[in-house]
Amino acid sequence: GIRKYFGNLATIDFWDMKIYHHAPELLKTRLDEYQPDIIAISALNCEAGASYLLAKYAKEYNKNIILAIGGPFTLRQANLIFAESVFDWVFEGAADRTLIQALARYFSNQALGSDIVGFSYRDSQSGHLVFNNKQDLITDLDEIPMPAWDLIDFERYRKRDRNRIIANVKERKYAFLFTSRGCPYL
Repeated sequence: GIRKYFGNLATIDFWDMKIYHHAPELLKTRLDEYQPDIIAISALNCEAGASYLLAKYAKEYNKNIILAIGGPFTLRQANLIFAESVFDWVFEGAADRTLIQALARYFSNQALGSDIVGFSYRDSQSGHLVFNNKQDLITDLDEIPMPAWDLIDFERYRKRDRNRIIANVKERKYAFLFTSRGCPYL
């Protein structure tokens, strides 16, 4: 979605810390390398602590980096996240469209407003919190662009999971496919 909307104006780096067994402290070296304007983190409930650490390290590195969080952990948790962390943006529910809307306004120097569904934020100037806790329910999944598969290291996933989960595929390539969206526990 970001590439489709912003084209060559956006450079995206994808980093799955779990697949590489990386600790949050390693973010510091990636910040030196990439110098991001925005860091977006997806977190499960069990990853909340690690996401808070990542946000803390990023703000210590550069207080102007926008820190966004989404994923199952954020559902109905914006108040808690703002109280316990330094995240600037919280996306509740699907953010396929709303992240792009927020980015478009931010990079066009437009007001973020309060009308982006499921998007809550900490105003960078005043620190005031703006909440929109609704969810962007996407009913037509065909409108969502295909994922950026070129950013995924499929070989790394295959090597990691081969001995743990799917032993019968041997050296053949494979990938997991989730056929649902949102929190797996609802």
